[in-house]
Amino acid sequence: MIKYIYFNTNENHWFDVANKLYKEKIAEPILWLGDDVHYKKAYKVFGENVVKSLNMVHRPYEFSNTDYEGQNQKFIFSENYYRSKDICLKMMDRLDLYGLFTRLDRESYFHNLVIWALKKIHDLKPDVLICVESPHDHPKYVIYEICNFLKIPIYKFHTWTLAPLLYLKNMESDETFNIKYDSLSKFNKISDKDIINHINKVKKSGIKYSPEFMKIHKRNQSLIGQLKNLFISDYGRPTFFRSIYLDIRHNTGRLLKRRYNPINPHYLGFFLRKRIMFFRRKNLNKAASIVTSKRDLSKEYVFFPLHFEPERTSNPDGREFHDHFIVISKLRELIPSQVAIYVKEHPNQLRSYIKKGVNGRSPLFYKLVNNIKNVHFLDHSYDQIELIKKSKFVITITGTVALEAAILGKKSLIFGSTYYDGCPNIFKWNKKFNYNKFINYKVKSSKAVEEFLLQKKHKTCVPGFQNGSCRSYFKDYDSKDFNKFQNEKIFLLLKEFFKSLKSK
Repeated sequence: MIKYIYFNTNENHWFDVANKLYKEKIAEPILWLGDDVHYKKAYKVFGENVVKSLNMVHRPYEFSNTDYEGQNQKFIFSENYYRSKDICLKMMDRLDLYGLFTRLDRESYFHNLVIWALKKIHDLKPDVLICVESPHDHPKYVIYEICNFLKIPIYKFHTWTLAPLLYLKNMESDETFNIKYDSLSKFNKISDKDIINHINKVKKSGIKYSPEFMKIHKRNQSLIGQLKNLFISDYGRPTFFRSIYLDIRHNTGRLLKRRYNPINPHYLGFFLRKRIMFFRRKNLNKAASIVTSKRDLSKEYVFFPLHFEPERTSNPDGREFHDHFIVISKLRELIPSQVAIYVKEHPNQLRSYIKKGVNGRSPLFYKLVNNIKNVHFLDHSYDQIELIKKSKFVITITGTVALEAAILGKKSLIFGSTYYDGCPNIFKWNKKFNYNKFINYKVKSSKAVEEFLLQKKHKTCVPGFQNGSCRSYFKDYDSKDFNKFQNEKIFLLLKEFFKSLKSK
């Protein structure tokens, strides 16, 4: 059997498919790092040595003695090591709700992960790493970079934002694994229609257009949405009361056992920690409001809407451009200084009900960006579609704004990896990028965009929810028939993939 490392999410089909592949002696997971919803059943099938709890993701994990003997030591002096250290230390922002997780503690925790993973991969000798989504937490990313360094193939499921679609892609070469299936199925007809409807909606709705995920966030921000979160889980995330319980249990447990807690080293009480969060959010909103302003949209400008952070869409999907400052400074180098760069903050970054917002942005960030010539933060009242239409072009790391721009006949420059790679009117930055050639490129019609998306879907995609978030975005698809269909197609895809891997 093929031996693979498996990073999965909270959707049941990822366990079901892995279990079926194992029972049919096609492939065996030798290291499993996924959502704790699968932990007990995966543990029973694959064993304690294979299945690891997500505690190592959500909380600083206390490793037992790994007995590291210098295995794969060359990694620590490689480009992969330095890149993973930079990216992982930033990923640990997710743990740092109170601004107390210091660099010294982060580095020690990171190096513990490194020696654990180096020894683990040396002992296991996997054939391939399969990621259901981008490895966007520090343990998974460390393993990813080590596999990359050791030339172990790495494949990831990409998802679409237009329909519940998945395709398997080599994370280094961008080579897509193609699979043929019934293009005349009921699901395919519906998803084709959804893609076409989305394009028409962007074209026709003008300034009233809003992506589905933004509508969901707005509903969550409402009074009803916030009251709902007190008692009902939102696609796998704990309710408000459960999150308080987990927070108290974690900190109190360490306090009673007199263990050092890197994310709360001073054992600050519950209410004091909440007070710290309150002032962190207040300072962030104040800093953002100082730099934002109204700007003349008749002047030459390019438009760069920021991603919400911390989130996988920028880190790690942006790779070397996972930091917004690096993107903006690169843009200033590429674009003539008389052309303004208009930056707009992500609306969720400053919303009070999303507590992670304070983890992903420093109040000092806004002053930093303002120190770059002719770069300006826009007032939140500007409509995104209007900004796209009046801009010279649009920039994003991996955001859907590039696809919206392409539909509206505007060029885009992207810095990360997305499902719409190669789409007409969308260009991926590389070292050979030439501003003048880019500006003079003749844009193609929305019909060309539509044809590209449909062709790519039929050639590469299978139906499926990547995670709980995707399921919440596409509730119309959520049914027994769809779940059965997705299980069949994902299994078939992985079966064919492992077969092809074995033949190499």
